[in-house]
Amino acid sequence: MRAHTMTALAAGLLMATGAWAQPREAFAIGGQRVAAGERLDLDLQIPAGTSDPATRIPVTVFHGASDGPVLALTAGVHGYEFPPILAAQALLDRIDPARLRGTVILVRIANVEAFEQRVPYVNPFDRQNLNRSFPGRSDGTPTERIAWALTGAPALRRPANASVSFELSHAAR
Repeated sequence: MRAHTMTALAAGLLMATGAWAQPREAFAIGGQRVAAGERLDLDLQIPAGTSDPATRIPVTVFHGASDGPVLALTAGVHGYEFPPILAAQALLDRIDPARLRGTVILVRIANVEAFEQRVPYVNPFDRQNLNRSFPGRSDGTPTERIAWALTGAPALRRPANASVSFELSHAAR
């Protein structure tokens, strides 16, 4: 899906809800808070296991000035999926939280280790496919810990934080 198509989809979903008259609360994620109308770039930290290093999940939160749904977009579940990763990067400059209704949680690269080591389909430390590891475990393998951080941990758990969640993927021939 092209970056401008994703931008239109995100904007349409979030602008469909009317604004509330009361002040908007900050959005909490990963131990940090994002004020209404602001953007926050953060790394969700994944602790080291017994035989693997710690890693991170780069996330950007656009917390709109007005109330609305929360849209979670996840790219880079597989390290070789460059088009969704590039599309997520393109969205960084296209979403204006001051004009946004709702909140966008943009997971820019879910599987950083696979991306950095250019390993398709699996995490290089445990050879597991992140796409097959949800909801994960907080005390599991590296892949299970990443899955837990994305969907099981309080930071990004659905439905508590996300009204709608999309995994940005691509089909290869």
